[in-house]
Amino acid sequence: MAALTPLVLAGIVSVLLAEFHVAHGLPNGCSWVSVKTKRLNSWNNLTADAIDINKCREICEKRIYEGFKCRSVDFSPVRRRCVLSEGDRADSYLRNYFEKDWKYNEIQCPDDGRNRSSCTLVGPVRGHAIPDSSIPSNAHSGFTLDKCEEVCRLEKRFFCISFNFKSSEGLCVLQQRDTKEVRLAEVPSFDYYELSCDPDVDLQTAATDDQLCSIKGPLDGYLGSSEGPEFVADLADCREYFEITRQVDSQWKAFSYDALLRHCYFHDKTCKEAAIVPAWLFHYYEYSCDPFDDLVKQCFIS
Repeated sequence: MAALTPLVLAGIVSVLLAEFHVAHGLPNGCSWVSVKTKRLNSWNNLTADAIDINKCREICEKRIYEGFKCRSVDFSPVRRRCVLSEGDRADSYLRNYFEKDWKYNEIQCPDDGRNRSSCTLVGPVRGHAIPDSSIPSNAHSGFTLDKCEEVCRLEKRFFCISFNFKSSEGLCVLQQRDTKEVRLAEVPSFDYYELSCDPDVDLQTAATDDQLCSIKGPLDGYLGSSEGPEFVADLADCREYFEITRQVDSQWKAFSYDALLRHCYFHDKTCKEAAIVPAWLFHYYEYSCDPFDDLVKQCFIS
């Protein structure tokens, strides 16, 4: 076997280094995006030690080629701790963290459809809205439509791809879901808008689907064994406040109304989870996306 000359050895080493770089780099066209003093809520699949953010990113990139679908990292230079996640702002949202040195980094690739900040605004769909959200502090008041669109495009905690807007109050509710993921609900006081890179998107078709989410009822009586807010209002205001509250906190599933005392009660359960108590001048209403829901046949009655 012929001896390897220094020139041949140098060539082999350079090839190996090139292969190492490719195997541990980002896919073509992808890059890192950073947000300071924030951490990803939940996910956080793996932890590793890293001397700096570059090393933390390298660990994430290496894991991709080892079968772990690393999409983002949280890094603390004080703790030298690197937290790897298979999710990113499209799957969750960024939260404040009591240790301010943490920095969030995620991998963004062109045309992956997750970041729509430069896409076209389409809408409105009058009298409709995305029905709920699990993201805290996603509602803003006193906004114009243009301002609502602007904050959606600039939102850093999560990928904002749509919003509900109530023009009478300037209420702007940002969302990370669209009509491909959830059916619109009929909310007469709101209009729905969406950031879309699809030139053929037809929001009106989505809004006129026969399986739209809606509030069903009334059923005579009130829901027992369920706690929630209680306040005085007429029925129209009770219903409207329920619809608005669900956009910020999706735990509320139904409400009961006392027509005599004008009391409105929110419930975190439905009549399939707790029994209806028959009562004079009480009426029960439930939020549902099932077109075949029949409260009379499906509810438990005590």
